[in-house]
Amino acid sequence: MYAYIKNRAKEIGFDLCGIVQAEPVDREVVSSVEQWISSGKSASLDWMNNNKELRYNPAALSDFKVESMVVCAISYQTLESLLPHPIASYAHAADYHYIIKSLLNTLYSDIEAKFGAKIDGRSFTDSAPILERYWAVKSGLGWIGKSSMLINREIGSYFLLGTLLLDLEFDKYDTEDCFNGCANCTRCIDSCKSGAISDNKRVDCNKCLSYITIEHRGEYSDSQKDIIKRWGGSSIFGCDMCQSVCPWNIKASKSITPELASRRSDILHRFTMPSSIEEWGEVTSSDFKKLYKQTALSRAGYKKILSTLDVLKEDN
Repeated sequence: MYAYIKNRAKEIGFDLCGIVQAEPVDREVVSSVEQWISSGKSASLDWMNNNKELRYNPAALSDFKVESMVVCAISYQTLESLLPHPIASYAHAADYHYIIKSLLNTLYSDIEAKFGAKIDGRSFTDSAPILERYWAVKSGLGWIGKSSMLINREIGSYFLLGTLLLDLEFDKYDTEDCFNGCANCTRCIDSCKSGAISDNKRVDCNKCLSYITIEHRGEYSDSQKDIIKRWGGSSIFGCDMCQSVCPWNIKASKSITPELASRRSDILHRFTMPSSIEEWGEVTSSDFKKLYKQTALSRAGYKKILSTLDVLKEDN
C-alpha cells in the first residue's frame, strides 16, 4: 500500500508524496512556534493562538484514530515564475484549495478501492490547524530554507501542500532528509527590501510585503505604507522575491519542459493577468469578479488590491 500511494499520488498530478506516522509535534518545534507568536512577529494572525491542541497533535483533528499522514505537494512553477510580476505566482492559477482538495479526495477514494474496505480518512489544505511544512519535512519532502519556505532538491520551493489523514498503519514510513541545501547562501535574506527575513528561518509578518498585501485586514498603517512604497510597486498581491532569487528555484526552472508546463497548466488552470500596476489600475470591480473570482486573489479582494494601488499613487 505504501508504494501504491506514492505512485498513485504522482499519477493523479502531485509532484511529491511522503508518508509519515502521526504523532505529536516535536517539543522544540512547538517552543519555536510559540516564541515566534509571543514575539509579535505573527502580526495580526490571531488564529495562530487558536486550536493549539489540534495544531500540535494531528491525531486530535479527527474523530477516528489517525495513524498516518500522507503529505503531497504540487509545483506551480512555470517558465515565467522567476520573472517580476505584481501578482505572486501561485495566484495566477485557480484557487489551489479546491484543486488540491480534489486531488487528495481522488487519492483517498483510490486507496479505499485498492484496499478493498472502508478506510477512515480526512484531507486538508490550509483548511485546518496543521503545521504543513513541519510534516512535509518529517516525510522527507525537503528542508526549511532561510526564507522559512520549504525547499525540495528537485522542484525548489514553488509548490503547494496538502495532507491526507488516514487510520491505516504502514510497515514503512518516509524519514526526514537531513540535507541542508542553503549552506552559506543568504540571497533570500539579502533580497528582502523590508528586512522581513531573519537568519533563524523566521519571517516578521509586520515587515513582510506578502502578509501586508494579502493577510492584513483594515486600513494600512504608515509603516505598512512605507513598506509597500519601498518595494516600488513590484507586487500588489504577495511577494515572490525570496523565491525568485533562490538557486534551487533557478535550478528547478531549467527542468521545466514544454510537456511538463502543459501538464501543470492543465491541472492548475492558469489565468492570464495584467503584468503591470498601471494595467491593474484599469481593472474594474466587475472585471475582477468575472476574471479572477476563482483565483486566490479573491482572498484579498478587489478593494484590498485597490487600496494597495492607492498607496502607490500617494507620492505621484
